Amino acid sequence: MLSATAALLALLAGCARPDLPPGIPTTPKGLTSLCTGVSYSFSSSATDSCGDSISIRFGWGDGDTSDWSSFVATGDSVEAVHSWSESGTYLVSAQSQNPAGMVSGWSAPLAVACLDEGTVKWTTGLGVVGRQVRVAPAIGADGTIYAGADSFCAVNPDGTLQWSIGVKTSSSPAVDEHGNVYFGSQNYVRSVTRKGELRWSFDTGDWVASSPAIGADGTVYVGVEDGRLFALDPHDGSPNWCYSAGWLLHGSPAIGSDGTIYVGSAYGALYAVGPDGVLEWQYPIPGGTESSVAIDGDGMLFVGSADSGLFSIHSGWGRPLEVRDRRRGPTRACDWCRRRRVRWN
Repeated sequence: MLSATAALLALLAGCARPDLPPGIPTTPKGLTSLCTGVSYSFSSSATDSCGDSISIRFGWGDGDTSDWSSFVATGDSVEAVHSWSESGTYLVSAQSQNPAGMVSGWSAPLAVACLDEGTVKWTTGLGVVGRQVRVAPAIGADGTIYAGADSFCAVNPDGTLQWSIGVKTSSSPAVDEHGNVYFGSQNYVRSVTRKGELRWSFDTGDWVASSPAIGADGTVYVGVEDGRLFALDPHDGSPNWCYSAGWLLHGSPAIGSDGTIYVGSAYGALYAVGPDGVLEWQYPIPGGTESSVAIDGDGMLFVGSADSGLFSIHSGWGRPLEVRDRRRGPTRACDWCRRRRVRWN
């Protein structure tokens, strides 16, 4: 019961109903997909009709309730931390009180799913049942997962299918800063918007198993089964240039800080190709390589070989060609480029 003194002070302060409890807090905010044994932070706020300060506590849905927080100004947010020891779905809610001890009802709950580490959260189909998903997924800035098999699909973070288009997927996708997606689709490189609308398709003339790599200027680099490396315009898919590296470009290219493209070939070498499409150097890889190239912040290149070796090569240490005229490029043109009048190097 509110004391006479508190009621008088409330009336003098202009509060018409000092006997009312504070407002019900907002639905708690926090992550909703959790792991057992890990502490997570949740927040909520509430207001008081008389402008009094507010204290908030949280109910965690597992039989435990937090202590009342320190009093904060009306409308200010309060945070509390909790962890769950068992997997399951829990309802987190909040309750407020004012300095007079008047307590609100409980807020609308926030449902959180708590899983043991390694527990399967969800699965979703990507095409014909029984067909293998052979390519790694890519994740957009908004959390959308892009992957494919018989169809190319966008999957929401909760596992529900966002959209699907009926094209086969032969390489892992790549996502640019605008949310556009690029992927290999048998003999094609295709680009779709984040909504699944086809932007363009480019016929490479051979199987695409290499995941596209995206340069700082948006140029899309991708290798093809017969050994050609393409630089494609991101807006319409037209080729800027094509370099013939010999045979079987299965791995994804890596792009250095200076724009140099590094790609390994089953033909037996690691190639460094400038952003203008001209070969900078090549380094022999015994047995060849079908792995992607990785590059660290110091310019070290890492690539696996067919004879079970792992090579570490500095991007500035590559072996230059014995005979090379940079103005002319390599000694033979790519037949595909010659037929289509694409600039070759």
